[in-house]
Amino acid sequence: MNREDVKKVLWIYRPGSPDELDPEVREALGQARQDPELGQWLQEHGRRQVQVRQQLQRITVPVGLKERILAEHQAREKIIPWPSISYWLAAAAVVAVLVGLPFWLRSNPQPSTGFARYQTEMAAVALRGYAMELNTHDAGAIRQYLGQHQAPDDFVLPSGLQQAVVAGCAIESWQGRKAALVCFRTGQPLPAGAESDLWLFVIDQAAVTGAPANGRPVVAKISRLNVATWSQAGKLYVLSTTANAGVLQKFL
Repeated sequence: MNREDVKKVLWIYRPGSPDELDPEVREALGQARQDPELGQWLQEHGRRQVQVRQQLQRITVPVGLKERILAEHQAREKIIPWPSISYWLAAAAVVAVLVGLPFWLRSNPQPSTGFARYQTEMAAVALRGYAMELNTHDAGAIRQYLGQHQAPDDFVLPSGLQQAVVAGCAIESWQGRKAALVCFRTGQPLPAGAESDLWLFVIDQAAVTGAPANGRPVVAKISRLNVATWSQAGKLYVLSTTANAGVLQKFL
């Protein structure tokens, strides 16, 4: 597949869904992870999907909507051979929301900075997949690679994480600053095609408005991830995994 073919396949790809079982999707993801340009496109596409999903989740379903739709459907079957005006109005409203949503997002942007936004975007990176730039079990090689590419390389690992198997690294962008992504393995069985299931993001603390002060890790749930966040010696750390919170605690 060329780049345009890959984009067409991945345009409707939903990270963390059964889409990944489709051979064509897996092939396209593999190509995107090996191609820096496609990898960047996939990251941006994933961020847009997260924004749209968040906005749709905030839409409140009117009480009794399901019952009204079913009742109208039954009445239409008995009396009216053609969809009623209210049906078309409802359909038009849905279309209007979906068509207008991108414009609404542009005119009502989410805060571009801030700790909560950073934490959410890094979680999205871990969930949707990423382009591993260096595959290695050598922690020293990872620090060297990150340093050569002006990403944080002087981070301090918790004692538990020092014992974890490292799988590789990548570099993510946040508001023009670079965040190091170091990938580890919890030791639990990995999903098919996965290279890691424990992700550490490190960025300069000053790059994220509202970053927590130095202190013990705070554990939270973001989507399907358990996430621990803390600051130390001028660096902000976000450690996430799809494993349960008990597994996460072993690496802190």
